[in-house]
Amino acid sequence: MTWNNGDRYIILTIREYENSVSMPEEERVTYTDPRGGVHLKDGDERAIEYRQLSETCAEFLRFGYEVDDVTCGNYPRHEALKICDTPGLFVEAGFQPYPMLFTQRHLLDAIRPKNDYYPHRHGLTVEQIKRLPEQLSNPVMLCDSPSRKDAMLALLCDVDCDNLPLIAAIKPGGKGYYELHEIETNFILAVYGRTDFPRYFEERITPDKVIYYNEERGRELNALAKLHLLRSHIVEPDLCNEIIRRPQCLVKIETAGQERYNLRSEARDGRSASEELGKGGKDGRTQDREER
Repeated sequence: MTWNNGDRYIILTIREYENSVSMPEEERVTYTDPRGGVHLKDGDERAIEYRQLSETCAEFLRFGYEVDDVTCGNYPRHEALKICDTPGLFVEAGFQPYPMLFTQRHLLDAIRPKNDYYPHRHGLTVEQIKRLPEQLSNPVMLCDSPSRKDAMLALLCDVDCDNLPLIAAIKPGGKGYYELHEIETNFILAVYGRTDFPRYFEERITPDKVIYYNEERGRELNALAKLHLLRSHIVEPDLCNEIIRRPQCLVKIETAGQERYNLRSEARDGRSASEELGKGGKDGRTQDREER
């Protein structure tokens, strides 16, 4: 086959992203031949059909490079990371299409190993963090936070080292610093494995809190966690994969004129975030305080 440079770029970009997140072989669309050449499983002649996926992977890689810079101490000390632009599903639910930001402090909290003395550390892998844009674009569920009226939860199709389902808490309508500018953002408050999830889900995520549910992704999450985490018939069958109602955090903004969450204080906390990597600090994580 004669390689077209554009086709080669498409295939190699996808492969780079797959490698960067240690994607399982069954989820990949590329493979390597015995000589180390990279190809599409569907055939390289179909590369043009993967152009959009390649562009998406390039954007995912941008976030991955920022994660690497933070963990190596090379990221601008006062800036947040941009996970992604707000996914279409969130916009459909009523979110503004702002960039989604994540502070350096929250990133470092997320990847600190769990231990008996610091049970609130998240213990996620760097690869899991790098896959957040992809996970947010296709969640298992969106629901109102049972403890905060100003935040929404996204149940992701992934688990932590203890097989606990990952939850992201999102607060809309904030401001943060990115690329030397203060910008509007939908802020990621925390990403963490939810302890005692079946009980939490049964008792606190009542049907009236569900905004969106993807039944197929729910089955995938059950398989990943090796438990029956999600009850059957969370929503009526005709409501699966549909936005059921507007999130309460957006209703709060619209009806009460909520003061915007300002990331300036988070930026101050993040000034020494890169130096904190690997240190056994006493600060613990913010997840439980933010979400429970």
